[in-house]
Amino acid sequence: MTEETPPLTKPTFWKVGKIMPEEKGVNVMVKCIKAPEAVAGSDSLKEAVCGDETGTVIVSLRNEAHADICTVGASIRVQNATVRMVKGHIRLVADKWAAFKPAAEPLDFTVKEDNDISATEYELEDDGA
Repeated sequence: MTEETPPLTKPTFWKVGKIMPEEKGVNVMVKCIKAPEAVAGSDSLKEAVCGDETGTVIVSLRNEAHADICTVGASIRVQNATVRMVKGHIRLVADKWAAFKPAAEPLDFTVKEDNDISATEYELEDDGA
C-alpha cells in the first residue's frame, strides 16, 4: 500500500498591521526601511525595521546571512517567523525555523512608517492562576 502525501498548501501572507503578541507561524512580505544594527549586549543579534502598507515592525535577526539580505529598500519574504515580546514590545523573530529570503519580485507599495507596531507597549495580563 502506498500512501499519497497531501500537496503542500500555499502560505497565507499577513499584513504587518495584523501581527499580535505571541503569534507563531507569521508569514509576511515586507520591505526593509532601516538596515540591521547590532543589539547592545549580544554578539549575534541584529535588529532591522521592515514594513508594508499597513505598518512597520522590528525584525530580530540571529543569522548573518539574514542580515546581509536585509538592505534598505530590499523586498523580503518572511515565512514561519515568531513574535517575541521584548520589554512589552513586539519583535518579529526570524530564527532557524523561519524562511527569510528575497522576494521573487520587487514589492510595489509604500511602507506606512507612521504605524510602528513595535512601538506599542503591551501589558502582561494576569490570568488569575
